[in-house]
Amino acid sequence: IWEYYLKPTNAEWFVMSLYVLVFLISIIGNCLTIAFILRRKHLRTTINYFMLNLALADIMVTIICLPPTLMVDFMESWLVGQFLCKFTPYLQMAVTSVSSLSLGAIAVNRWFVVCHPLKVARTRRSAKHALLTMTSIWLFSLITLCPIIFVTELTEDFPGYKELNLLKSCGEHWTTFLHQAVFHIYYVTVCYALPLMVMAIAYTNVFRKLSYTKIPGHVSRIRTKFPFQIESKQPDRKEARRRISGKVLQRNLIQSRKRSGRIQVALVVVYFLCYSPAMVLDLIRRTSDLFTSVHRESTYFLFAIAHLLVYLNSALNPIIYNCFSVQFRKEFRLTFNCCFSSSSQRRNSVRSTAALRSLEDTKDRTSCDMML
Repeated sequence: IWEYYLKPTNAEWFVMSLYVLVFLISIIGNCLTIAFILRRKHLRTTINYFMLNLALADIMVTIICLPPTLMVDFMESWLVGQFLCKFTPYLQMAVTSVSSLSLGAIAVNRWFVVCHPLKVARTRRSAKHALLTMTSIWLFSLITLCPIIFVTELTEDFPGYKELNLLKSCGEHWTTFLHQAVFHIYYVTVCYALPLMVMAIAYTNVFRKLSYTKIPGHVSRIRTKFPFQIESKQPDRKEARRRISGKVLQRNLIQSRKRSGRIQVALVVVYFLCYSPAMVLDLIRRTSDLFTSVHRESTYFLFAIAHLLVYLNSALNPIIYNCFSVQFRKEFRLTFNCCFSSSSQRRNSVRSTAALRSLEDTKDRTSCDMML
């Protein structure tokens, strides 16, 4: 069975190695992101709580989705039983939905903060609102996608052949083709296309607002309306300092919002490029019989590449945080510096201990020679 059916080709071995690399980068990067946000108080902001939720969803996508996908795409068989056959596809769709809806929620949050700051101040949007939104996203995804549990079944590829009993398929078995098409059109629309549309509209308005907002520079000289007017009092120094500090704070705030906006746009662009192939291919497979005429090996390999891009998105998100965010970049540097410094300190301590021991041995030998 292994030689003729399950054994991957050389190209498949190469793609599998990429899967393993993406798995490690995603787990390490997203775990560090969550640790940074929870450990540092200055990172516990509303937007970073949404980032934490996105990192958690990325970890679950990597752990829950990647190993079964790797098994099915390359071995073309389901080897882990009926229970996981029912719940793994369900959890895969749910956590993928959480990722896309979280990005949409981040876009809406940025739109409110930049375009409607007074509404944000009146409603007092805080971490509690972020936690409520994240909880709603998880509940919505888990509840609306639960029908997939009842239609997913494990079937034998070669019934009646005991020697081929290991070869089984985990797939959806709907009562009608229409039900299957409606469900997957709903999934792609609500959990992918709609959040993407919300992101595009929100960030377009955000960058339009920020581009029209002028960043205050240096304080200009005071000019009177009439050039020959003589003022009887000198300008208050405290008032001038207050105005300067206010302009500096406003400039820093606008620049910070622009940097944050670049992070969000980078996340959206990477999300679109990584998820679009898998979503389009899956929608075609579920709503038409186009892939029935395509060679089986080619179909599985095509989906393996598309699925790899999905998991690559989870691995790239922490890299985007590190590239565009000064705070996250500092935390990454501090963490790696601590790791390397602690290891070098351990090596230095071992070396110093060995040197002391050798010195003591030399002294002992010298004293023994003098006694003789």
